[in-house]
Amino acid sequence: MWSGVRIPLRPLVLRSFVMKINLWYNKAMGQWRWTLVDDHRPALTMESGTRDDLRTAMNDIAATVEYMVEREPSILEDDE
Repeated sequence: MWSGVRIPLRPLVLRSFVMKINLWYNKAMGQWRWTLVDDHRPALTMESGTRDDLRTAMNDIAATVEYMVEREPSILEDDE
């Protein structure tokens, strides 16, 4: 039988938002293409890009997400 002290925990409620990322390879052009849609704001935000190299395309996507979070850091804070 457990005889420890019980500490009540309050649930952490995070603001949520969705960024939709589409990534595909266009054989005819020999390029990786991507789109990123952020629909958590009242106005829809869409970014896109094209690269010959997959790793470079993925780095572009990561940099774009980081930029969007830096622009509105409150989306990562918890609601109180």
